[in-house]
Amino acid sequence: MLIEIIIWYALILVIGMAAFPIVSIVCKNLTDRGYCISKIAGILILSHLAWILSYPLSFSKGTVLLALAILCALSLLCIIYCKSEVHVRRDVVIRNEIVFFVAFIVFLAIRVYSPEIVNFGEKFMDFAFLNAVMRSSQFPPHDPWFAGGLLDFYYYFGYLTVAVPSKISGIATEVTYNLGLVTFAALAANAAFGIGYDLTKKIRYGISTMIFVVFIANAHIVFDMAARLLNPRAGSYEHIFGLWASTRVIPDTINEFPYFSFTFGDLHPHVISIPFQLLVLVLMLNIHKSDESGMNIYGIGWTRILAGMILPALAIGALFPLNAWDYPTYLIIFTSIVLVQQYRAASLRNAPVPIATVGILSILLFLPFYLDFRGAGASGAGI
Repeated sequence: MLIEIIIWYALILVIGMAAFPIVSIVCKNLTDRGYCISKIAGILILSHLAWILSYPLSFSKGTVLLALAILCALSLLCIIYCKSEVHVRRDVVIRNEIVFFVAFIVFLAIRVYSPEIVNFGEKFMDFAFLNAVMRSSQFPPHDPWFAGGLLDFYYYFGYLTVAVPSKISGIATEVTYNLGLVTFAALAANAAFGIGYDLTKKIRYGISTMIFVVFIANAHIVFDMAARLLNPRAGSYEHIFGLWASTRVIPDTINEFPYFSFTFGDLHPHVISIPFQLLVLVLMLNIHKSDESGMNIYGIGWTRILAGMILPALAIGALFPLNAWDYPTYLIIFTSIVLVQQYRAASLRNAPVPIATVGILSILLFLPFYLDFRGAGASGAGI
């Protein structure tokens, strides 16, 4: 098991390094040049390339390796044509890698303590979807519960982001299910740290942001811990439902938060999407810090504009096939950020073009998903 963990961790590092040149020229306004999101961006770009290539080819290890080669080639072009912009300070790299490593180890310890994929919550369904994606040679993947059917009624792209590194590494899905959860938690922690650091240029605020986003939730945990100190003989039933109760603080509602979701262990779309939502927020922060007007908020020169436009469009567009309701939410936030930024730049009349361009691209980049999607819901046996 230790070998699988090391291989997986090393693979995530490689994917992040492969994507950093692209991220660096896009996030020119950020102190860390977007290093905090390079791993998330790398996984997203690699998964999207593998997904697109799977239509004319097939979803296989060879296709994923081809996608990785294309990612490396794109980054090499960025280095060749924008060499002066592909850089990051050594201390920034060290801090971000420490944050990612510590978060990875913390959540790995949680998963090692409770790795079972049991029929509690939605683990069986999530595991079935992950295996369906892994076993499919074409997309949409096959329906794991209906022979001959397709998974064309559900947002499956999040499982693809786990399946892609699983294909490369050759690690079994019963292992990568848990490693995926650990990775998404660590990626979220890294991105949250980056947001706090890029906003303030203070390490302590980066750490505070990470703690509040990934580790701290509501005050229920305080009372729960106090109860355990007063009653150290509390059994496993109380422990399970103590954590569960923290998500039901408002009667008849569900109030999940990242730490609960990463601890509970459902590899569900709303959990997978957390680091990708933070990816979008970091890219929006980069736009917010720009002083340019119109399309120049994405960069100066067509090469930079193209990269600066496609990455946010890809990140926002991925949210629909990841966790559908996140897409309109973040599209509205993106629109608001651009409007505010253009107002500050005294160029509000130029705002519609960069907004519309990214909005349209966010759909076009995932057009195969929309063409295949059959979101009609359950309709019975059809007799």
